[in-house]
Amino acid sequence: SCVTRAEHLQVAAVGVRSRCVCSAVCAAAARIDVLGARVKAHQEPEARRGSGLSHPHAMAPGARAAALALLACVAVVGVHAYDGEDDPDAHLVRFVVGPFSTRLLPTVDENENDAYCVASAVGREVFRLPVQPEVGRSAVWDEHHTFDVPLPLLDNAPGPHVLTLDFYDDDSDEPDPADDRLGSVSVDIAALAFGTTTLTELALINPEPGRLTVTISKELVDKTLTVTSPAAGAFPNGVAAGAAVPVAWDTDGLISTVTVKLFSDDTGLGEVALESDEANTGSLTVVLPNWVESGADFELRVYDGKNASVVGASAPFAVRGATLDLVGADEDTEIVLGVEKEVGWDVFGAVTDIDVVLYKGGTVGAADGTLIATLATGEAGSGSAAYTAPLEIVPGDDYRVEVTGTVEDVRAMAASSGFFSVVAIAVATPTLVQARPHVTGNSVSIGEEVAIAFTAGDHVENVKIVLMRLAEEALVIAASTPNDGSFEWTVDAGIAPLGEEYHLHVEDVADATFAGDSEGFDVNGPTVDVLFPAPGATSPLLLGTTYEILWVARGAIEAVTVELLDGGNVVQTIAAGVNALQGSVTWSPGVELPGLGGGGIGLEEGSGAGGDGG
Repeated sequence: SCVTRAEHLQVAAVGVRSRCVCSAVCAAAARIDVLGARVKAHQEPEARRGSGLSHPHAMAPGARAAALALLACVAVVGVHAYDGEDDPDAHLVRFVVGPFSTRLLPTVDENENDAYCVASAVGREVFRLPVQPEVGRSAVWDEHHTFDVPLPLLDNAPGPHVLTLDFYDDDSDEPDPADDRLGSVSVDIAALAFGTTTLTELALINPEPGRLTVTISKELVDKTLTVTSPAAGAFPNGVAAGAAVPVAWDTDGLISTVTVKLFSDDTGLGEVALESDEANTGSLTVVLPNWVESGADFELRVYDGKNASVVGASAPFAVRGATLDLVGADEDTEIVLGVEKEVGWDVFGAVTDIDVVLYKGGTVGAADGTLIATLATGEAGSGSAAYTAPLEIVPGDDYRVEVTGTVEDVRAMAASSGFFSVVAIAVATPTLVQARPHVTGNSVSIGEEVAIAFTAGDHVENVKIVLMRLAEEALVIAASTPNDGSFEWTVDAGIAPLGEEYHLHVEDVADATFAGDSEGFDVNGPTVDVLFPAPGATSPLLLGTTYEILWVARGAIEAVTVELLDGGNVVQTIAAGVNALQGSVTWSPGVELPGLGGGGIGLEEGSGAGGDGG
């Protein structure tokens, strides 16, 4: 039946769309949309909505009546999969148009093959294709063209939703509709059933009308957005905060703009928008924020700019956040009065306005305590600064260097050395002049040649070096020696008692209060210690197997003898007169040896000092 009332009708009905086919004076059509069991029928005043076809160009009444007589009545079921509960903006109605066949219009120029068809839907051109007809014959072209219409637009917007096919006989990009149009036909795509429909013998209206047959498929699809880059493994070493990162994506459906966000869960970042409402070109380059923290679970998310439920995500990648570290200043640092000390800072990322400050006391990591000196200020990037502590500074172990920096106008970066010492003279523990294999620990032995290293300012000419036991002077090693930074000493045999309570004291000969002390160390007598076989070892040595016997000799020992013992008795002399500094010999127990249940390796030097192994 015809809907003739001038207002919308709310009709309870099954899921169908009904159309009326009447004479040209019938000015109404029923538009029924299924949302559950509710159908909305909208009165359409335009006469061209009749019978599912529209004729946008005026014609004489006789020509119109003749054209309408060619039309086939189409009854379709308007049901789709949208249930009204999820987000309709994520859905599209997809149309595939083709193949086509037509009987040519008599007005086609016999000498030209430049006719083409322009297809328009919902206010835009959706495709165009050449017809290339053969005059006087039917033309068939097996082309398929796809276009999408947003579901809300098709369901809810008033007015006709037509696919208009305009045929032109002109090779220009902008034909003159009045002069070059061969014919035109429009199909109400909102009225088409979901599935495939073939519309036959549609009138191509012209003073001498032709006919068109076209197949149109209609289906409900979801918009999709797939991020293709960064792909897995794209950044094996991660990406720096503040870096430019290319991102690419593929879309299916009508997505005109996109929004790109950076996401991380592990760092607590959540989502941060990088680009908003950018044209959907399929790729762009985004710049990561400078201030993000380091993490391994970052991803770039690309959203449909009009519908956030349509989103794609890149493969996870690591981001290394901006860092600011101190170089050359830590808890083991010693700044010597009057001696230049270089303090550096290492920057990763865009850190600016870097300040480096020396404090005494206060709290590590804070800008408190006594400000001793500003080593650098307003710096950008990695760098270093040289500082010479003035002689009037009081030595102590509560000094620290603090460095701070700015990232994107936020004073967010900081590093601290922790507490260290400022000393008048820096003194190291003694070290062997001639290295001995397998020597570990912090000790010297009687008769060894050792090097004493110290650092003092240029104002000191000569220094006094003293061996201290606890707080008492045990031995004056050098009453006065030039301030050249080192002194060699043969550990005196008369040092007593032997033990671990010794340290070095170095002072300015001209001012004994200007001094420094080393860490503690042991003073031992000459020793030979067997390292392998280890004393107390229970694993047997196998006959015919080669072993490396290891030892460490300390003090005035030049040569050693290596013996195989059984209960204190010498079974075999393995090696004699071996340089003590060699530290090892190889030995293979011979098959002629009896099985020894309590055997061992003994090493001995000429003076009688020695040690036993397992």
